[in-house]
Amino acid sequence: NGAYDAYQGIIEQSNRRKKNLVHSGAHVQWEKIGKVVPKDIDYRARQLLREIDRATHTKNEWIHSDVLHASDQMYPTRVLRMHLEDTLDTLLREQILERERAEKYNVDSESDTEEDEPNASEVPKREESSDESDFDVDAAIEKSGMDVELSKQIKKRAERRARRKLREKQKQLSMEQEVLNVRKKIARSKNKSGAELAEDILQAQLGVEGCLACRTRKCQWVSTVDTDIVQKRVRELDKEIERVRLNKEAAVMDSEVCLTAQQGGNKSFRRLDLLDELVGEKRELERRLDMNNVDKELHDAYASRKEYFESKHLHGYSILLWTNNARVALEGRQTRLVGMAVAKDVVDDILDWMLEGWYFGERESNFQVLGYVPTVKRDGKVKAGQDQIGSVAAVVSKLKQRAEMRKKGILRSEARKGQMLEKAWEIEEQSQQRMKELKVARDGNSHEHLLNETESTLRFGIFMLTLMYFRAMTYLKREQKSWNADDDEIGVKGKGSKLMTAERMRMLDEEAKAIARKKKLDLVLSRGRVGESRRIERERAERREAVLRLQAVIRRQRLELNSIVTLQRMYRGHVGRKAARRWYLKRAELKAMTALLTAAAICVQRIYRGHLARVFTVVKRTEMAQFIALMRVQEAAADEEMYWQTHPWSRFKMKRREWLTKKLNDYRGGSDMGKTRLTAAEQAELEGKSIEEIKRKIDGFSVDDAVDDEDEDEDDEDDDAESENE
Repeated sequence: NGAYDAYQGIIEQSNRRKKNLVHSGAHVQWEKIGKVVPKDIDYRARQLLREIDRATHTKNEWIHSDVLHASDQMYPTRVLRMHLEDTLDTLLREQILERERAEKYNVDSESDTEEDEPNASEVPKREESSDESDFDVDAAIEKSGMDVELSKQIKKRAERRARRKLREKQKQLSMEQEVLNVRKKIARSKNKSGAELAEDILQAQLGVEGCLACRTRKCQWVSTVDTDIVQKRVRELDKEIERVRLNKEAAVMDSEVCLTAQQGGNKSFRRLDLLDELVGEKRELERRLDMNNVDKELHDAYASRKEYFESKHLHGYSILLWTNNARVALEGRQTRLVGMAVAKDVVDDILDWMLEGWYFGERESNFQVLGYVPTVKRDGKVKAGQDQIGSVAAVVSKLKQRAEMRKKGILRSEARKGQMLEKAWEIEEQSQQRMKELKVARDGNSHEHLLNETESTLRFGIFMLTLMYFRAMTYLKREQKSWNADDDEIGVKGKGSKLMTAERMRMLDEEAKAIARKKKLDLVLSRGRVGESRRIERERAERREAVLRLQAVIRRQRLELNSIVTLQRMYRGHVGRKAARRWYLKRAELKAMTALLTAAAICVQRIYRGHLARVFTVVKRTEMAQFIALMRVQEAAADEEMYWQTHPWSRFKMKRREWLTKKLNDYRGGSDMGKTRLTAAEQAELEGKSIEEIKRKIDGFSVDDAVDDEDEDEDDEDDDAESENE
């Protein structure tokens, strides 16, 4: 896997990189304590208000602030102002709700005296005395060393005493809680009016699950529209409107979604007419849904038992209102929506009636029924509008019946041949016969009842007219006499002098006093008007001067603000240009240094890579030469081995010669390569023999070796000759 030094170098480089690595959160100053949102409500409200004013008067699109989250951040000015206003509204709303809760649960009555409640100084004494009375029974028994049975009885008595104290304490707490609940009820009903008390009685009668709006134990409210079907229809209209709006090039379009086409009318429309009809129907359905939702919320508001109510459909978004205010607002909204619906239906019926009555010109009616048609509408006549639309089903069924009769071959009276008088004669005879046989006003039928009511009404009306006539004439004569003063004691028509009654004198006196009071009042008011006009003129002048001063101050403030903004803008631009110039020089210097370092690195890499390539080439060449030499040695060894296999005698002689050479070297004092030869004395001393013996041995051995070498040479020559012959 490599040398150990290389491994150590890799480890050192890794540790160096880890030291230079920037860890996440290293830039955070963990020991520095940040700001905290103040807990004081008033100070927090003033702080938010100051920040809102600062965000309102600034002209910058971005602003730094540390008020919202207690940390210095940059926000868009509008976003910061919006969040600050929401926070301030929430804070003030919590203040109001907290004050209302405190007032709601404040059950202290003015009639309560200090004798009703125990003294505060006595409570701790009782607790201390009770704490002193509770001592450790087991410890006292162990110290006294009394009998086991007696100790058990004492323990049981102590347990019973503790349970009795606990029950008394719980009973006292329950009594105090009951008194507190009674005081709450008294405090709630103390300042209530008769209507509020009646409302409380009704709530008690209906119970918890009763509906206050319906005044029943089970709610009777029913939706005026089928919400699912209407919403599905609105979605279909949205898709059709989108299709019509996208197709801008078409002048005429076909549609089966609009109401006219679904009622059996034409399916081809001009694009703008189709769009207007679809949008109008969608707006009408949305208004119906809105009216249903408002009616439901009004019902919930009347059924609510809380002091506040959350409305979602009053303005199109959620809003929290007092329950009474919500009821008033929802009633007004419901009244407007119902008025709009009724007005639209009435106007539609009027327009349909005028259209059918040819007020807009002669036209062929789309409906087959109008007027008194008992087969369609038994009571009353079929009017233009919704009645005609509802009568379409009856007319269609009658047409289907005629078609079936035609298929079966049944001939109707109006289909027979002949003159009109002959065709109508049979119907006229049947009608006359029916009139003879059956009276219109029979006993107990509706016609008789209607005639009796009409006769009674006419008689009573004539009687009332006569009575009112004579009564009016009586009052008229009485008024004429009072105007002429015929019955007065004092009058111009009387022969003698008539005295004034006390009532008349009092009336005249009151009239004179009223005239005098009016004159005095006019005089005082005329004087007061002068002073009032002077005061109004003075206040108007003061107000005008104050407005001028305020305008001058505001104009001065705006001029100062604009001047400050201009100075800041120019100075910031100057500082920015200086910083940009310095950064430009620094960036140029960095670019030059980077280019120099890059060129130097490229040069060093080029030289070093050339060196590595040359070293690699030498190594490869050496390896190739060694490989070639090894191949040659192997081939030579293989050839030699093949030769020795085919020439065993030569191989034996070669081995024998090697052995003799080794022996000679050993006995002659031969040395290894690079070592000095031993002398005869050193050799004799090493082998433990005398010098003469060694010399004699060497001389005799050399002669034999020479003879053997000659014999071997001769044998080699013979072998070579044999091999050549072969």
